[in-house]
Amino acid sequence: MCKSAAAWLPGVATVCFAVYFAGCASTETTVVSKSEGGGRVATGQRILVVSQLASLDESWSGAFEKAIVSELRKAGSPAQVQSRNPLALQIDKVRYADQIAEFKPDLVLVIEPGDGMVDDRGRSFKRTFEAGVFRHYAERGRRDLSWRGKVVLEPAGAFVMADDMPALARDLVARLTADGVLPKQRRTVAAAPSPAPLKATVHPASTRGFGR
Repeated sequence: MCKSAAAWLPGVATVCFAVYFAGCASTETTVVSKSEGGGRVATGQRILVVSQLASLDESWSGAFEKAIVSELRKAGSPAQVQSRNPLALQIDKVRYADQIAEFKPDLVLVIEPGDGMVDDRGRSFKRTFEAGVFRHYAERGRRDLSWRGKVVLEPAGAFVMADDMPALARDLVARLTADGVLPKQRRTVAAAPSPAPLKATVHPASTRGFGR
């Protein structure tokens, strides 16, 4: 159908292809991880997400931070995000430390952009993200990396966009759960409703025969 349209109306062929492509494409991720041991949270324990995505693209950062908080809460872990600039000034570092002390997280999940394939305008065809889970993150002398992961993201469209970030958050949390860092949620099966009790029907005594 598109080819015949192209012979008469090239613009129609372009639109037809674009609609077809958009309808079939989806964001794909490949996650590789390694557990160092010891870093796990129970249901209800707090996780601070330290995101450095804003240093590359603020729209990615905003979309990812919203999605990761939602995914972690669904996994049973209250979460807060701290968006960081790797080139932060000392005054910013003091603010970061105060925020950590106030939130008192049980674990800290750090995510930052890694290598990528880009065009001459800096748009990413593919992007790698590096993640790590730390205990005692605020104390440099005790900071302990307990889990590390790498996520390779291939966008739904031609370039990585903010719309691809929910898939990054979803699949990252899924791997953290599979590796035992996050608790696996138990599925609750709703009990079948009890059958309604049978009602006895009492008929009044007949005025004929037995009543006499």
